[in-house]
Amino acid sequence: MTVDAILTEMRRHRQSLHVTRADVGRITEARRTGRWERVHQSRLYRLHSAEYCELLDVTARLG
Repeated sequence: MTVDAILTEMRRHRQSLHVTRADVGRITEARRTGRWERVHQSRLYRLHSAEYCELLDVTARLG
């Protein structure tokens, strides 16, 4: 799973995209370590929750 592949897949489903490379990195790290604090403090999680959920789905499918 590459960050570019994830972002490309997200762009296919959304007109406006708020996901950043840092968001993908935080989720990848959280899945690896089990520590989700940084994800839950992110702007994406707090302000764009539907997009966050979609990102979780895309990373699960591509990962």
